[in-house]
Formats: sequence, C-alpha cells, structure tokens
Amino acid sequence: MKNLTKLFSVTLLLLMSLTSNANVSYKSITVDGLNIAYREAGDSTKPKLVLLHGFPASSHQYRNLIESLSDKFHVIAPDYPGFGLSDIPDPATYNYSFDGISLIVEHFLKLKGFDHYGLFVQDYGGPVGFRIVGRNPKALDWLIIQNTNAYEVGFTPAWDGFRGALWKNRSAETEKPLAGFLTHDAIKSIYLFGAKNPEQISPDNWESDNAFMQRPNAVRVNLDLFYDYRKNVELYPVWQEFLRKNQPKTIIFWGEKDIFFTPAGGEAYLKDLPNAEIHRLEAGHFAVEDNLDFISKEMHKFYATKAIEKIAPQNVKIKLLTGLDELPYFNPEVSDNAPSVLNFREQLKNTDGIIFSTPEYAFGVPGVLKNALDWVVSSAELYKKPALAISASPSSFGGDKALASLKLTLTALGTNMDNESSYSIAGIKDKMNNDEEKLGSVIALIISGIIFGALHLINPHVTIVSAITIIVFGVLLSAAYMYYRSLWFPIAIHFTWNFMQNGIYGAITSGNEKTSSLLTAKIEGADIITGGQFGPEGAIQALLLCLLATVIIILKLKEQNKIIKPYWKR
Repeated sequence: MKNLTKLFSVTLLLLMSLTSNANVSYKSITVDGLNIAYREAGDSTKPKLVLLHGFPASSHQYRNLIESLSDKFHVIAPDYPGFGLSDIPDPATYNYSFDGISLIVEHFLKLKGFDHYGLFVQDYGGPVGFRIVGRNPKALDWLIIQNTNAYEVGFTPAWDGFRGALWKNRSAETEKPLAGFLTHDAIKSIYLFGAKNPEQISPDNWESDNAFMQRPNAVRVNLDLFYDYRKNVELYPVWQEFLRKNQPKTIIFWGEKDIFFTPAGGEAYLKDLPNAEIHRLEAGHFAVEDNLDFISKEMHKFYATKAIEKIAPQNVKIKLLTGLDELPYFNPEVSDNAPSVLNFREQLKNTDGIIFSTPEYAFGVPGVLKNALDWVVSSAELYKKPALAISASPSSFGGDKALASLKLTLTALGTNMDNESSYSIAGIKDKMNNDEEKLGSVIALIISGIIFGALHLINPHVTIVSAITIIVFGVLLSAAYMYYRSLWFPIAIHFTWNFMQNGIYGAITSGNEKTSSLLTAKIEGADIITGGQFGPEGAIQALLLCLLATVIIILKLKEQNKIIKPYWKR
C-alpha cells in the first residue's frame, strides 16, 4: 500500500440520493447601509459554500442547487445590489461597479461569519468572486466555475456590441443596442438558448428576472455594469496569476452552447489549473437548470475526494469510483458486456488500490456494493490488488458485521488484504458531532488541556508549576491535532517528550520513578529550575517552552483559518 501512486476510493454514501428536504431560509441583512437579500440553507457547523449569481439573474438561479447541497454544506447565496430583492440605490448617487459589488459581498460574508468557504461562480459571479478571494486567498477552500470567463478567449459574437462600441465610447447611441439584452424576450432567450431540454426550464426564471428589470433604475444599473465589465477583462492577467500561484482545488462545469461564452473559455482555465476537473455539458448559460442532478453529484464527489487527499500521502491520487448505481442486477446467465459493466471494470483495472468505505446495513453491506462485486468475480480486476475496508455504524459495535461480510467477498476475489486492512467506526453519529464542532476550537483546547492536566494531578510530588505546565502541554497536543487533523503528530510529540526525559537522560517523568536510560544525568539546583521530584516538567523552562510552542501552533491555526467558531457565533 505504501508504494501506491494512485488510489481509487469507493464511497457508497455518495451514490445515494443527494437531494435534501432542508428548508431554505429567505433573509436580509444591512451591509454598508444597503439591504442585501440572500438565501441560506444547511447546518452552520458544516463546510461553508457561497453561490454567486450571474446576469440577468439573482440568487433565484440557485434555488434547486441550494436544496440539493444543503445536506452536506452550509450554503448561502446573496443578491447583489440592484439585483433580486436587494436594494437598488439610484445610479446617480451610487456607483455600480464590479469592484463595489465585490466589496459589498465580501462585507456580507464577514457579517455572516464565512471566514473560509467553497465558492461557486457563474457569469457575473466570476468577476465578483475572483476579486474577493484575490484579496483574501486563504478564505478559499475550493472553487466551482460555471460559464464565467477569466481569459480573452471564449467570447461569442454576442459581445461585439460591448467590446466594439460601448467600451470604446459610451454614449446613448452605443448603449441602445445593448439595452435589447434587458427586454423580456432577450432574458427568456438567455435561459433557453442551448438548453438541453428547453421545455423543462421553468418560466419562473425569466419572468422573475424581467419583473426585477421593471424596477426604477434597473436598466440603468445593468447598463452601468455592461460598461464596467471592460475592467474585468483588464484584470484577467491578475486572476490568472492568482490561479497559477494558489492552485485552488477546482471543478469546472461548462455549458457548451452558452449565448455569451464558448467552450474555449472553460478550456483556458486548464492552462493555469492543470489539475482542475472539467465537465462539458449539453447546456446553455445556466447549466444548473437542466443538469442539476449531475452538477450536484459531481460537486459532492469532488469535495469528498479533495477532503480525503488532504490526509493522504502526496504521491497518492484519490478518485471516486462511479457507476455502481447504473449496473444491472447480477445474473451469471446474462451477458456481462453491458456498457455500465465494462465501464465499472475499466475503472477498477486502472487503479493501483481500492478503499471500500461502506455503511453497515442489516448486518451486512448494502446490496448495491455486493451487486457490483459480483460483476467482477469472473473478470479478476481485483486479483492481488491492495484493498482497505472501512465501515461505520451508530451502534457500539461499529461496522464489524459489514466488514466481516465484505472481507469474505474480497477474499474470494483474491484481493491483497490482511488483518490490518479494515477499520470499524462505532458510534458514528457522536463522532460526526464532536465538541469542537459545537463549542469551537478555543473551548475545545481549554477543555482538553484541563482534562489532560487533571489526569496528572494524582502523580506524586505535583506542584503548581508542573500542573500548569501539564495543562499547557495538553493544549499543545490538542492544537497539534487541530493543525494536522491526525493523531500521529501529537502522539509523536508526547512520545518524544517522555522518551527524551526518561529513556535518554534518565530524568524523573511526571513524578514517576526513574527507569533505566541511555545516559545518567545529575540534575541540581532550585526546584523552580529543575522541577524537583516531579522532574523537568515541573521546571519553569518547560512551562515557557510549552507555552511558546502552543502560541506558535495556535497562530498558525488562525493564519490558515483552521480555528472553528462556536455554534453561537456562526
């Protein structure tokens, strides 16, 4: 397993229904003196996701996507000033620009406690979003791009009136042709042009956009932004440099028949984001309208793989196996040449190892997984391949029964598996709602330090200094865990600390008696310096050292936005 260069991950939970019945809230908040409307859904303790709308829409364009993502994310989608239900101040006194909109949205996100988040940008959402994360790159967890340009290539002829006349010389004459984009029929055509199933696009889209366009000053607002769009093109090199430098984890969805942007605009991102995942869709400007299920599923899968890659070795590439739900019911008397079966086998063939991550269902694995494995009994794609099995259950026994069933099947298939190649998680619901998620990182650190210190109070010869040192050391270990989200680092710190004292120098450790050691050290001096009979952990130097290391790690946690706020501050 250590020499794998690619790792194929199977996460069955992602193959289940991804739609959510969570209620969407419709709210508003005052930002820089303006009333900003927004939609919000999902548990505030879950990963945050921001959806930025395009032209000529509002947060309404994400109404269905918000519900389908709210089971796994805390989703928020604002209406820009002049759009949707947000305020529309008079353009005579308010400067409508993409710079200004980006500042409003940035301040909005700060007020909502969105310090770091995934970002979905479409059309106007690109210029707005790229400005925001350009000013604060560490806020961006991952990026979803849908038909918004950051390169000179990819503009359709629909832009000729902008680039050839308006941007060179704005006047009533050069504005007049472009005002045609703001009519009822034009707005309708933006939704329907290139759509895979035009009859399935809800008229609510263009009817609501058109209604908002009838508000006083709405046409002038859009004409101002049409003219200001030229500044976006000027910033393309800046945004490209941002992408090149930061390499955000990115998935791209591109409607190939967009009235404004050609597929070349989507392909251009791969120049600076070679690891980005791109999906070319039979769709127009608003690809989510008739590709909702696909986009939602791919976003869930993409986020899951990137989350796994964070804790995987650098030379390991994670992929999610797809198509289990498309396989026919296994029947040995039926031909195994179905396209879905061949595709499934090909995916298995092209991987170096497999992780099976499955819930326990009725004391076994779900039928969809067993059905899939039956299809490879005779074709041997799993023969001698390394495999790891993970299962979880709310019960105190974990997924032991599912693992037992799965291991029997994998043994029959000839996978390379040993007794250490499985992992059972008990009480999964409790582990998914830990104290840090509820109370926040700071309180979790304090509690961990106090508990760690309290466990050492029963040790012989404890002093005030040693007690404080042990508490600080407990905070240090907890902070180390929060930084890497792995127990190995704090375990290594604790082991090294104790081994150096006892195993190397033969010093007293936490008040316990000396044992055999590599060296024999003689420690003399005042107890405040030597730690006395409690050992070096009771010395003032140890306290200062632990305190310094703890402060450094906590500052790193803050710098990288890894500190979780308590639920009442989110």
